[in-house]
Amino acid sequence: MASSKLILPIVAAFGIVAIVVTACKKTEIFPIIPELTYKSYYFTVDPDNPMDTLLGVIVGYRDGDGDIGLNTGDTFAPFNSIIGPNDVQLNPYYYNLHIDYLTLDENGVYQPVIIPNTTDTFRDLSRIQNITPESKYKAIRGDIDKQIVRPPFPGLSKNVKLKIKIYDRALHESNTIETPPIVLP
Repeated sequence: MASSKLILPIVAAFGIVAIVVTACKKTEIFPIIPELTYKSYYFTVDPDNPMDTLLGVIVGYRDGDGDIGLNTGDTFAPFNSIIGPNDVQLNPYYYNLHIDYLTLDENGVYQPVIIPNTTDTFRDLSRIQNITPESKYKAIRGDIDKQIVRPPFPGLSKNVKLKIKIYDRALHESNTIETPPIVLP
């Protein structure tokens, strides 16, 4: 009888400890619309052209349902490629990372870079690979590190900014972030 009186409080204590430990495990909860934050930029030498410098940007992301990124086979609607005049990608969802390149004009205003002899803007479009976790909890956060080639047009200001946004697989558009002014080397 004495041993059963000791066992019950010990079992109860273990039960309470188990509840406290599992209650303390926090799962991160984010909105299902991706959210970006600017972190930093850097310069690096282009390995394909050692005379040129690449601009790198690091952007933080978070997403509540973790549906950022595309698989290699994601090429059917709505992720299909639709090419228009001047080889412009018309489907915004084919590329899920959009970076607009802005340069300082003579009036001190940052404007999109227009490709000579067109009305198209110079953009860096790319596809982020699927990064959805396989675990039960899908909320994700992390960093995107992207290197960008300088527009190959003469006469552009060395003062630039980048505007960045992403799309997730549910076609949610993230917030658009803008870097601070960057002076190219």
